[in-house]
Amino acid sequence: MSRIWQGENSKFFTFSEFTCKCGCGLCRMDRNFIDKINTLRESCNFPFIITSGFRCPDCNEKAGGAVNSGHLLGLAADILITDDLKRGMLIKNAIYFGFQRIGIAKNFIHLDLKPTENEITIWTY
Repeated sequence: MSRIWQGENSKFFTFSEFTCKCGCGLCRMDRNFIDKINTLRESCNFPFIITSGFRCPDCNEKAGGAVNSGHLLGLAADILITDDLKRGMLIKNAIYFGFQRIGIAKNFIHLDLKPTENEITIWTY
């Protein structure tokens, strides 16, 4: 059963970093996701900028997100990253720490814990 992150800041991130960007104020991030992304951040040893965490349905639609997006479930985040070496380290460590779905774009990495029938799914934008 999912546990919702209750608004306290975590080791490396503030609650507001994961709040829906449309201004509705919703943030229903899964506690396990927040724990894993903190572990990932610590292992990479460089700061992460979260460009998208939780999304309400309207914000997800405007962002072009999938109708079943992990963002809607509090199980996904997009991390701003343009440095190739850091991108490689982030992806390697994300797989190691159990992120099952990874989207790779020119300037961000999407990390997702939404259950999937495959062990790991990686795609590009």
